Amino acid sequence: MTSLRAGVAALSIVVTLGHFWVGLPAMQQAFFSVPFTVLALAGAVGALVLRHYWAGIVLGCAILLLAIAAPVAGTVAIGTLRHGNLKMAGPDEHDGGASLAIDKATERPLFVHLSDPHFVGAGRQETFQHLPRDPVALASLTEGILRIKPTYLLVTGDVTDTGSEPEWQQAEAILFGPARKEGIAVIVAPGNHDLQPAFGGVQMALSPERASTILLRRFLEASGVARAGLRTTDDRSVASLVDWRPTETEVAERATRDYLTCMANPIEPRAAGPAWAEGCRLATTPERVRESMVTFRTASACADWFPLLHTDAAAGVSIFVLCSSAVTTSTYGSNAIGTFGSPQIQRLLRTIQDLPPSARHVLILLHHPPVKRWGDDNGWPANWLSWTDWNNSSMYNFGLLGSEWRDAVDLMNGLVNLRQRPGSPSIAVLFGHRHERSFSSIRTAKWAIPLIEADVFGALAGNEPMGVRAGYLAADGSGIDFRWLMFNPAR
Repeated sequence: MTSLRAGVAALSIVVTLGHFWVGLPAMQQAFFSVPFTVLALAGAVGALVLRHYWAGIVLGCAILLLAIAAPVAGTVAIGTLRHGNLKMAGPDEHDGGASLAIDKATERPLFVHLSDPHFVGAGRQETFQHLPRDPVALASLTEGILRIKPTYLLVTGDVTDTGSEPEWQQAEAILFGPARKEGIAVIVAPGNHDLQPAFGGVQMALSPERASTILLRRFLEASGVARAGLRTTDDRSVASLVDWRPTETEVAERATRDYLTCMANPIEPRAAGPAWAEGCRLATTPERVRESMVTFRTASACADWFPLLHTDAAAGVSIFVLCSSAVTTSTYGSNAIGTFGSPQIQRLLRTIQDLPPSARHVLILLHHPPVKRWGDDNGWPANWLSWTDWNNSSMYNFGLLGSEWRDAVDLMNGLVNLRQRPGSPSIAVLFGHRHERSFSSIRTAKWAIPLIEADVFGALAGNEPMGVRAGYLAADGSGIDFRWLMFNPAR
């Protein structure tokens, strides 16, 4: 009978630790996590030492319920407060009725926007979340895009399902390579599935920081952002940043410095000796030091390099790429975290403000939605028991997964302030992540900021046909007109 009390007590502790692994925001803040953990431990001990058997069982069950419910309740409270501060998009405008079968589109668009293709690599037919991914069907959709020959193919993240090399190879074979062969410039923003180690795209034995750096460098190389001629806002070439390697002299100096530091700091005095010296030597070989220097430089790319900028002087278009997965996490529940960091936002706003008058149009690409939906006052799921509704709810995206709502608020407030200035360029924001299609805006009588959300590339949205959204320069040069191009309008 005592084993039952011990089991309940142990389960309460396991559940509490499980919340840390899941990564709910309430367990990432000491204000919540410390009292939850202390109560669980104290209750578990009390359940075991109470002399009255049933009193121990009741206390153990109470603590177990607390361990389950309190972090979830705290997280819902956090999500509700965060969500209330977000800017709300206007009502869905349904592309203003501008829909067209893609095989009947005769005008060449400035760009085609798609998101979340979630390539899975050769030999797989679905994502780990069971989203069908037929490579033959995806290749057929790519052919439809190639026929209309947009100047740009804009992809707002989650190119891959886990960030693995085979997935990037499939993206290159099916989408990126054919587009570039036709002279279409491919510009890609990183998504959380491309950069977060929690999805298993790299060896999980690596530290989260090391794993995320490998994924980030893989994105920079495989997505082709360096080949697309993008630059940082302080005019550094992305290609030069990605291709940078330390000189032999720099490697030698760093290796010597690291070796001396290692020798001067043994784990304990008894460890100093030939064995420790050999370990220091192996840890500071030129190959290891060179790799470490390159890794360290790439690790801060999201924070230091982004936003990236492509300038099309002929069209008067400036395309900015944001990294909205700037925080590394290895916990499953926070793998979809969306954050930019204030410096990235400030660089974006400052650069837009300083654009020359010839830059008449600004496109901003990011993965995570920076606004809440029209009418979504509290962000709660329509059905609390439905995982699909949870996944699509704003609370899931902005609260439960810890998206940094302050970044989203600062971004949108900054863009609105810029748009209100006389002579400002038109601004459109393109994103994905929620696996939903929408076309809305933040609008006044004088101006609008279109908010363009793309569904999973190649996925059916209910009874609606599959398609992509295309952007065309307005004839009067005042902005960009959008059309929904359907692949199979007869369905």
